Amino acid sequence: MKLLVVDDDPIFLALIELSLESAGYRDYVTATSAEDALKKIEQQKDAFECFLLDIQMPGMNGIELCKKIRSGMGAVGSQIIMVTAAKDKGSMEDAFHAGANDYVNKPLDFVEFQTRLRLAEELVEKSKELGEFTEQVSKLQRQVSGLDDFTISTAITLPDIPNFISKIAMENYLLALTKPGLFKTKTIGFAIAEFEEIFLKAEPEDVYYLLCDVANAIAASLRDTSFLLTYAGYGKFICATGRQAGIDVEELESHVMNEVVAMGLEYDTGEALDLHVLVGSPQFCTLMQLAAPLSLARNAISSVEEARIKWNSDHSIGFRSDSYRQMRQ
Repeated sequence: MKLLVVDDDPIFLALIELSLESAGYRDYVTATSAEDALKKIEQQKDAFECFLLDIQMPGMNGIELCKKIRSGMGAVGSQIIMVTAAKDKGSMEDAFHAGANDYVNKPLDFVEFQTRLRLAEELVEKSKELGEFTEQVSKLQRQVSGLDDFTISTAITLPDIPNFISKIAMENYLLALTKPGLFKTKTIGFAIAEFEEIFLKAEPEDVYYLLCDVANAIAASLRDTSFLLTYAGYGKFICATGRQAGIDVEELESHVMNEVVAMGLEYDTGEALDLHVLVGSPQFCTLMQLAAPLSLARNAISSVEEARIKWNSDHSIGFRSDSYRQMRQ
């Protein structure tokens, strides 16, 4: 895995180098500023696959550099790990909005650092296997057009959706929040009520485009709110937003459905695709959950799953779990 490490502190940079060497990573380049990093990215023949970016740097900071890299300067599927001191925790939301995947803390803990690098390397390798170093849309078309690993549970990353991040990045974002940050955050789950039936009936490529359309509808309905959105598999999405954001569930569900209806979705046979997007109750962090920030994501999924079960019961749509497990899992 080819790495670029960016930090303006020469002592910390030397420590990072020693840690990389000790962990077995020797294919790396260092830079002492964002400007220096951009020059080295342009000069590099083979694209960097992982970036370690200090948040606080003179001139262009790590978050701004992250945006630059995500605008097309890094390899598709590359991993960006932010290096953050305790005082920078409040900046992590901006970092994830900018395209960061993960973070490590200062002072550096070698075990944590090595774990984050191994995870980044695993994701880079997975990206290579799926062909994510080619044009993004073509890659995803191939991913959903016959690969066995696209199942009803696959939490795929959808490109070009406003404020959309991967499921792992969403989990890392929640883990990075301070206690006050957790209290200020709420999560909301969204679910396609008929997803099981659609998944069995439609071609995988059509399911992928459907998920893109629904994600766009959700993002459009939240356009006046600061949010992060991810896909969790099984036709369900998770949104993280501010606790004070004035969101009425019924009104939001209506807005999303209006966006979906306006798209005029249909199967490749021309048959109209009748679907309903449900919205769960907003989930907040309690004192008991401070030690388990990922419960915000789990609770959002549980809430919208309850809404989906009720909706299917009211509309006489039963589960066909045996059939879809045999056919797609």
